[in-house]
Amino acid sequence: MNIIQNTVTDANLRDPLNWTRREAIRAGSLGMLSLPAFLQQQAAANSTAVNPPRRGAKSCIMLFCWGGPSQLDTWDMKPDAPAEVRGPFRPIPTSVPGIQVCEHLPRLAREAHRYSIIRSMHHNRNVHMMGACFMLTGQTPPEPFVVSPRNWPTLGSMVAYLKPSSRSMPNNVQVPHRMDDAERIFFAGQHAGFLGTAYQPFLYHPPEIAMTQAAASEQNNLGSSLDLQPVIGRERLAERGRLLDRMRLGAGVEASPAVQAFDTHFNKAVDLLSSSQARQAFDIDAVPVRDRERYGRNLTGQSILVSRRLVEAGVPLVTVICGAQNAGNRNAWDTHSENFDRLQNVLLPPLDQGASALLEDLAQRGMLDETLVVIAGEFGRTPTINNAGGRDHWPNVFSVVMAGGGIRGGYVHGRSDRSAAFPADGIATPGDFVATVLQSLGLDPRAELRDQLGRPVSASTGQPVRSLFL
Repeated sequence: MNIIQNTVTDANLRDPLNWTRREAIRAGSLGMLSLPAFLQQQAAANSTAVNPPRRGAKSCIMLFCWGGPSQLDTWDMKPDAPAEVRGPFRPIPTSVPGIQVCEHLPRLAREAHRYSIIRSMHHNRNVHMMGACFMLTGQTPPEPFVVSPRNWPTLGSMVAYLKPSSRSMPNNVQVPHRMDDAERIFFAGQHAGFLGTAYQPFLYHPPEIAMTQAAASEQNNLGSSLDLQPVIGRERLAERGRLLDRMRLGAGVEASPAVQAFDTHFNKAVDLLSSSQARQAFDIDAVPVRDRERYGRNLTGQSILVSRRLVEAGVPLVTVICGAQNAGNRNAWDTHSENFDRLQNVLLPPLDQGASALLEDLAQRGMLDETLVVIAGEFGRTPTINNAGGRDHWPNVFSVVMAGGGIRGGYVHGRSDRSAAFPADGIATPGDFVATVLQSLGLDPRAELRDQLGRPVSASTGQPVRSLFL
């Protein structure tokens, strides 16, 4: 089972596979945990976690379009604006009269009765890393902007803390890779922060099987940071356990309370790795070909398919990073050049197919009411087209889509101005976005978290967008 724990313990640590010996020693001294130690901390943390209300969605699937998708060319088109603003794409009608989306989202257009669009998201951070941190935490990015155990936890970690799963599954999973900046620096906003290692996201990378040439090329561009170690078979895992027992006996530490506690969590780790439920959820090779084709045989589609299987198995929150790993990669949503070609031919088709299949699949399985689906990014794009045929960073107004989990369908909240440059009404902030997700999951947006010093803090300082709820 290709799962790795995405731990972060210091500022600006590079990709672990590229660490120097000194950085590896430094990381070890900072307390990066093995899976048994992770489970030990998780058990301790869960003993004090807030018990969530019974109402609300059971889980959330976050489709995060890393790089910043253009609002003007997806969910908030301006056909009456000048050509230098609106671009060449045309709006098309959806399944809801009066709501239009981009012509290159035809499948999602047919699903409009299942989702709401927020067209008035706004913040003031126009750097990818800071925008993503703002959206995924609901808090102003830290200054200086470095990775620290003092950082605010990412949304998935907050949900894992407030809504712990009772099953033998991770509480917080990210697929298919983490987000880095152009220098492959792992940034604040996508780890557990002050909640501690027990709530770190697990990172899962779907196997490279039966993908199209374009998708395989996309995956190859992601670099060596995604190359995981080969899967360890059950016999090899059992042999490691026996070797550990022999080492303890030789050291005479078998009666140590600390060792006994570690044994408990080592056994839990083995159970997780060998759990038929866990293996079945992650094993998309066992999915019928027709279902895999339905989501799209590409990295985005197969990652979205995995997310559906994970929430079905009891994972409270799954984040799918849609797009390439680095902001400068052609497959990312950072369309400073060739915006329209990249959207039409690379970015929108996989999202359109995978996200629409997810909504249909969840509805057919009777899971949509209990699963919140979100399509978001860190910001939008400029209402003008630059000399390279692209659009640049624009956090002043952008769009977010939400479906399921008590969210009404066929609805638009807020409005941007004539050129999709600023909110005209119904402004929503990252704090409001996080509060809305928590509300949908049946969690109090003011639920109490504890920082590193044990001080109580509210999970969100924003307000849920109440017009979205049924």
